[in-house]
Amino acid sequence: MEKQALTPVHWILSLLAISGLAAVFITLLLPTIKPAITGSLRVCGLGLLFFGVGEFLNRPLPPFRLAAGGTDDDPPLPAEPARAPCMLGNLFLIASIICVFVATALFFFPYQN
Repeated sequence: MEKQALTPVHWILSLLAISGLAAVFITLLLPTIKPAITGSLRVCGLGLLFFGVGEFLNRPLPPFRLAAGGTDDDPPLPAEPARAPCMLGNLFLIASIICVFVATALFFFPYQN
């Protein structure tokens, strides 16, 4: 079993997903914010979460290799992981696009009682 190496792209996608999750939790814990702002921020957070998870699934982790010596026989490490789309990752990306449009609609047209 080979170890997997996290690339900078995977770190950025992880931070996107974590910031989306934090935005959702903030809106759940602070009920004093206006409902229009809370709803749009919650949906934006879900969009970030879905985008981060979807792209993380679409970019498989490269195998971990140690460069020991720097000879010509060693292949160079890839700078960016190759994108290999999967169905679940694409569904998360579609959900993130839908969340962007729903958040925009909630921001510009808030629900009035």
